[in-house]
Amino acid sequence: METNKTIVDLSFSEKQQIRIDGDDSRIIELNTSDMGIVERINGLSDRMVELSNRFVDTKYDDELNERLNSVALAEEIKNIDTEMRKIIDDLFQSKIADICVPDGTMFDMHNGEFTYEIVIRKLLSLYAETINKETQNTLNRIHKHTNKYIPQDHKKKS
Repeated sequence: METNKTIVDLSFSEKQQIRIDGDDSRIIELNTSDMGIVERINGLSDRMVELSNRFVDTKYDDELNERLNSVALAEEIKNIDTEMRKIIDDLFQSKIADICVPDGTMFDMHNGEFTYEIVIRKLLSLYAETINKETQNTLNRIHKHTNKYIPQDHKKKS
């Protein structure tokens, strides 16, 4: 006995598409209203600091000149970079690290900042912008429905 079932598709996620460096082949999708980002960044920040320290220790030890051509040094840098890319993907719950940073490492330096710090700072600014806008929209909606219940002498002056 076969029954026809109707499938209803719902979408609760409004992901924002973000183009990287103006390159149409480098587009990421993020839910920039995701408040879980706060918990994830708190949970991952210690590991990011640990990897940064490990990278600095690897890069600037006393025997660096002897190890520059070392396979072990290259492998250690690759491992640290790979782990940071996974952390970035976990933080934003999307495969974005390789799109944002297709070459070099997450630990390349730019004006005293690691690349991964720049990626996080720039993407978090989008979250802050969206969350601020949505908070204001929520307050406006609530105000619209509750304004008639507030005595005239308690209403804010515009």
